[in-house]
Amino acid sequence: MKKINSLLLLSIFLFAACSSTDDQDSNLIEVGTYYADFEGLNLKEQATTLSDYIELDKYYLLEFWGVWCPYCTAEMDKLKEIRAAFDENQLGIIGVSIPNKNSADTFLTETKKYVTDHNLNWRHIMDLFRTSQREYGYERIPTFMLIGPDGKILENKISRESLKETLKKYIK
Repeated sequence: MKKINSLLLLSIFLFAACSSTDDQDSNLIEVGTYYADFEGLNLKEQATTLSDYIELDKYYLLEFWGVWCPYCTAEMDKLKEIRAAFDENQLGIIGVSIPNKNSADTFLTETKKYVTDHNLNWRHIMDLFRTSQREYGYERIPTFMLIGPDGKILENKISRESLKETLKKYIK
């Protein structure tokens, strides 16, 4: 019985932290402001920053996600379609993975394995300390944001359903 209660609590936590709803987060970085830089690790576990990956004159789709989040992992096929549909010279994708509070010790290994096993051929930042969450203000994952060629936030919360259409609106 104790094990069932623990599983139920874990399920509730995952649902709350990784929700499919598209309610607006109250603290999101504002549209029109410059992207916020933060530090994490690349897939080789070397220190990197978001600005290391951003080149002006190009759009960037940021996806904040976690290996432990079923809604996030369900979106990876959609991101592969987007990677195939848009020219890499026009659109860069940057996955920002964050740890589950209960799995920080295995976070790096799990993220690298997931990215490799699923052939996610875009840039990744492993945000071990959830710095991006403080800088960008998202409360739920997955969260998608779009940075414009001038470095400003164009969209601070793109719904999963409208992701491709939103990108087409900007990238012609």
